[in-house]
Amino acid sequence: MKTCTRYVIHCAVAALLLFSPAVAPAQVTPQEAVGWHLFFDKNLSGPQTFSCATCHLPEKGYEGGEPLSKGAHGDLLGRNTPTVVNLHENGFFFWDGRAGSLAEQAKGPMTNPKEMDVDLVEAVKRISGDPAYRTAFKKAGVDKIDDDAIFDAIAAFEATLQTGPTRFDHWVN
Repeated sequence: MKTCTRYVIHCAVAALLLFSPAVAPAQVTPQEAVGWHLFFDKNLSGPQTFSCATCHLPEKGYEGGEPLSKGAHGDLLGRNTPTVVNLHENGFFFWDGRAGSLAEQAKGPMTNPKEMDVDLVEAVKRISGDPAYRTAFKKAGVDKIDDDAIFDAIAAFEATLQTGPTRFDHWVN
């Protein structure tokens, strides 16, 4: 019951962020919708116990909230989990700038053995084996699900996570 309640809370917070009048796009695209589902899908971790949202907690502004994060196998990582909100216009990602796009950023944690530890062939097999994902990707214009389609969908969802202009933004401008 606790897990179900947490999931409902995560979904509600995500919906509020996505559909708030200040930040919502006019309409959610099929690719963004697929990305939202993938962001919460534990099939994208090797042990199938972690999703992107396990570390990027919606209720904490899509960040981890702890000084150091833990990986899918319980390993303490060397850094905390930063937010994925307001990254849509960034030109580099990660603390050291090693990823040049949101899609490239999505690949990093998934394939890192200390973080989500998933083999991309296995991840594609899990996702493409789900009839609901096949239908959803088809609606997004993707006929063959591959790792790039997965990363692009997650990136499309993450790009919707925007707070909109704040009072500080108005002051600066």
